[in-house]
Amino acid sequence: MLNIHSPIAHSIIQISPPRHYASVQPNRGLVCLPHAGGNASFFRAWGMKTPPQLGLYAIQYPGREERMGDKCHTSMAQLMHELVPVFLHQFHYMPYVLLGHSMGAAVAFELCYRLEKINIAPIAIILSSHPPLNKIVPSKFHQKTTLELWQEMVRIGGTHTDIFHQKELMSILTPQLRFDYQLIEQYKPDLSIKLTTQIIVCGGDNDPDIDIECLQGWQSFSSTPIEVLTYSGGHFYLVEHAQTLIEKAEQLLRRNCIPSTRESLP
Repeated sequence: MLNIHSPIAHSIIQISPPRHYASVQPNRGLVCLPHAGGNASFFRAWGMKTPPQLGLYAIQYPGREERMGDKCHTSMAQLMHELVPVFLHQFHYMPYVLLGHSMGAAVAFELCYRLEKINIAPIAIILSSHPPLNKIVPSKFHQKTTLELWQEMVRIGGTHTDIFHQKELMSILTPQLRFDYQLIEQYKPDLSIKLTTQIIVCGGDNDPDIDIECLQGWQSFSSTPIEVLTYSGGHFYLVEHAQTLIEKAEQLLRRNCIPSTRESLP
């Protein structure tokens, strides 16, 4: 178990069951990676929907919430340097599913590739609302004005127009959003990678940028057949479909955990 006083412990938040509930010890995990500008709290409501022994965890990128004083990463390599040790400490002993949304999907893919090489890969990886790595449309939103940056977030459903009337909040959130966009827009993935980990790709049927045909392109990055699921909604469809995604993660854990090598799941 990761020492909660360790510096790298701040990279991951255990949402449920709460750490002080000593009587409930998770024996499997769902680890969520948020979108650009997002934080661990985006997944906090999911904690009310998870079964007792499914640990719900969320990655907390630096520069936000309890990590407000930490410098934001501007490259995928920097983020991987931080996250790989976290998983090496925290998830070497339990089966888990990795779920990444939007930018978090690209982070999850890169992370899974590195975790496969040290034999602590997830049971499966759920990639949400992100095009395959060879279909990413180049953009430079991190160089745009603050107004243009937030207009893009409103367009994809990441926030409401009310944000334009909250100048103080915008001033706090804009730097982390800009750094996240810089990270993902400057990311140069290895397009030859094929994960051996099972890939499930999810998206909203009304996403303004990503349709089902686009999602199917993730097959190029898997050595086994992928599963593509669409749900009603836009880029942030998962807000309304949290329960379904949690149940999907549970299904994957039950299907793939081998009794002889994994703890039996209740």
